[in-house]
Amino acid sequence: MLAEKREIGNYSSDSINDKIQSIMSEYKSDYMQEGDIIGKEYLLPVTQQEAKQNVNLFMQLLPQIPQDLQYILTDFQESKECIVGITPERVLNDLITDNGEFAVPYEQFDRLQGYINTPYSNLLLVNVPAIEDGENDNKKSYSLFNLTAAARVIQNYPDFFPVTAKQNLREWLQKNTEEWREAKQPLRYGLLSGFPLNAVLNYENFLDSSMDLETYVRDSLGETEANFVQEYPFSASPVRQATKKYQSLIKKAVKDEQSLLPDAETLLLSMHNTGRFIGFDKKKDTQYINDLHKIFKSSGINQALSSRKRR
Repeated sequence: MLAEKREIGNYSSDSINDKIQSIMSEYKSDYMQEGDIIGKEYLLPVTQQEAKQNVNLFMQLLPQIPQDLQYILTDFQESKECIVGITPERVLNDLITDNGEFAVPYEQFDRLQGYINTPYSNLLLVNVPAIEDGENDNKKSYSLFNLTAAARVIQNYPDFFPVTAKQNLREWLQKNTEEWREAKQPLRYGLLSGFPLNAVLNYENFLDSSMDLETYVRDSLGETEANFVQEYPFSASPVRQATKKYQSLIKKAVKDEQSLLPDAETLLLSMHNTGRFIGFDKKKDTQYINDLHKIFKSSGINQALSSRKRR
């Protein structure tokens, strides 16, 4: 187990906390007026300079982590994206091997927490308790956070987060999972996962509209049409083209329900989509994702890890 406080290279618990607070302090009280998000829908969670600093810090932390745990952070694209900061939060317990198996045993996450959940680390691994409500029971999960990237998100959109998140980010993430987990707070979770505000707001509306629409279709149009709503996202494009009749029916349902979604096509293609927060404005969303990919590439994390393996 690592000591509670210790310097790594040029970094210490004070310097990391100072960096987080520095990002938070960039917020001005008149930065975002209530309802005023025009021009702020696509703010990035990390800058190129911050991404490089994140990689530098991680490479100095990595030798302190036991060899049998390092792969969780170094061998998966999802982990590396969080380390760089383009996704401030990433659920890690659903990492899959090439054989389609879950990659990491739960006990290894528990051990890893002891090595990265320290005051001088820019990473935080949070054990998110299972939801047990009788209908949506699920297993506990583990979310990896990049703290400076999470701070950047909160600085970008302070009106969407509580004061306690700005006062002590580590503590808020660890002790208040109900205030940011997807099942309870999809808007905050989407932002912390690195998605643009525009897409997150649309997705939140989608969650409300899609359930109503499925019920409406099943009750008003019939079982076949309702099944189409669920199966459409998985259909090959020729099949989609052959269902214009159903599409027109669904569009009528959207109109009748006075949905705020732009059109039925967006709704149908978004349902059950693993990239669920993206796709409501394809042009802007694509540019946003491309910008994040450029930051990831320029961060140098792959080169740094490759160089380390050759030593």
